[in-house]
This record gives sequence, C-alpha cells and structure tokens, in this order.
Amino acid sequence: MTEKLANVLIVDDLEDDLYMTRRFLGEPRGMRCIFLEARDGKAALERIAALAASGEPIDLVLLDINMPVMNGFEMLERMHEDPAMSKIPVVMQTGSTYEKDRDRARELGAVGYIEKPVQFSALSKALEPVNSVRLVGQPPALVRA
Repeated sequence: MTEKLANVLIVDDLEDDLYMTRRFLGEPRGMRCIFLEARDGKAALERIAALAASGEPIDLVLLDINMPVMNGFEMLERMHEDPAMSKIPVVMQTGSTYEKDRDRARELGAVGYIEKPVQFSALSKALEPVNSVRLVGQPPALVRA
C-alpha cells in the first residue's frame, strides 16, 4: 500500500470508552489506521499542534462532548477559530442524544455525530462527505487522500 495510514485522534476522558472505540473501529471489525489518544480538549489541541509541527498531522478527530478541563464543544470552537485546525474533520462520538447537541456540533463544523458505542458502519457513513481521508481495500484502511 503506497497510501499513508491516517492518524486518528480519539478524545475521551474515560478509559473504557477509549478502549471500546479502538476495539469497535479497529481491526478486525473496522479499519486499519493509527489511533492516538487525548483525555480532554486542551490536551488534544496540544497534541494536534505538536504533531502538525512534526510533520505527522492528525487526519481525523473522534471527539467526546463531556470531559474535564476542556469539553468537546470548547475544543471544537477553538479548532473552528484556527485556520489550520479547522480543516481537520471532526466526528463527535458521544452518549448524548440531545438534538441541541447535534445542532451545535454541526454549527461548529463537525462532519458527523455518532452515539456511543461507536460502530464502524456509522463512522464510515459520517466520513462519506470528507475529502481529506478515505477508506480503501479489504479489510479497509483509513488513508490520507
């Protein structure tokens, strides 16, 4: 494969949710990619900036809403304000079923909104309009476009 596997940053404060996301989205059920983690929005923004500076940018963010230090909406607002970070696709992955949360995520630029536990089919559908990453092959790999 000549394509570069995508760097996917999972932002969630709960270890069990991080584990379940990797388990449900990763191989063999889901996709090949490089999973990275952050426990809150502030740590995630720092990680995104550091990786961009090192030449290994984040290609996709899977973002929880309810976290300490900086929640998912606050992080999404900061990303939306930063020209470089605003280009990174964000899929909200949350336990919230509130329509108001879906609307706010959309307004702040999230490309998708998936309820936990995250399923590969739901993520795949959320990524359909995204041009910067794509799924290829069987088993699928999430790669930079």
